[in-house]
Amino acid sequence: GQPTALLYGYFANPASPESIIVISSANTIWTSTNNGSSYIDTSGSPNAPVLTSNSNIAAGSTPNAIVMNLGSNVSSIGPLYTFNGESWAILTGNGITAPASVNASICNYASLNSILVSDTTPNFWMYGHGSWTKITGGAGQPVGSSYCNGWIGLDLNNPPTNLTSLYYTPSYPQTNILWYYNDSSWITLTGGENQPSNISTGTYPVKDQNGNVTSLYIIDSSNGLWYYSGGGSGNWSKISGGLNQPALVTNGFLPTADSIAILDTNNTLWGYNSGTWTQYTNGLSNQPTLGGVASFNSISSQWVVTDVNGNIWIYK
Repeated sequence: GQPTALLYGYFANPASPESIIVISSANTIWTSTNNGSSYIDTSGSPNAPVLTSNSNIAAGSTPNAIVMNLGSNVSSIGPLYTFNGESWAILTGNGITAPASVNASICNYASLNSILVSDTTPNFWMYGHGSWTKITGGAGQPVGSSYCNGWIGLDLNNPPTNLTSLYYTPSYPQTNILWYYNDSSWITLTGGENQPSNISTGTYPVKDQNGNVTSLYIIDSSNGLWYYSGGGSGNWSKISGGLNQPALVTNGFLPTADSIAILDTNNTLWGYNSGTWTQYTNGLSNQPTLGGVASFNSISSQWVVTDVNGNIWIYK
């Protein structure tokens, strides 16, 4: 009733602190919802896959749920499987009503009815409640990207609970355009009146406790910092380049709905809070000298940074 002593790997299922998924040396998948006191051997379930060296397991939204890209022994491309605690299902199909196969990365798996993957064309597909929707590559849609590139705020360690409010920057030839997806259609959020003309690689999403992006900060190609209030009808505000504001921004850290910390092009540290900027470094001896990319964290509302010499500083 337990996997063999020789294991290929194991990991916790984030749906439950007592749930684990184990890969045995026989290439079978076992799940437990009670810290290993008892297991389910999923290889005995209908449609059970035979694991390969490129299988990619992404876990699921309930303690026994699994989402997995099978791959093959020579490629990460393969069919998509799900396990609902009792049986396996193959979700990939003919390439018309369902993706024919998926790349190694599963972009979202917050629930077995909330799956986002990239196929090999490359385009993105969304699965929910028994059916697939191809959401890129068509009229009025952005182009797709390989794997999960381009999505803003999607994090497999904290996946959004729904896929009805998504932000995306596609690959060439639509690079630097920000798109918003509202569960049925796309709109562009850049290039219009009172909008940034484009965005650079700097995007800093603000999330709620369920992993959903509620607003975001972006850096445009002219190093200007903008704040977007969220959704498909939100408002843009440029918050840099004015009096007593950073002129040119290179990096952002710790975004919230009301605040963000940034480095400007002179590696000066600034903090933005509820409409007001504060300059926190200006070259004095009792301050850190920051590099272009500072190691930045927050502990109990204290800022922790690493300077160019590797020293750790705390601001409180």
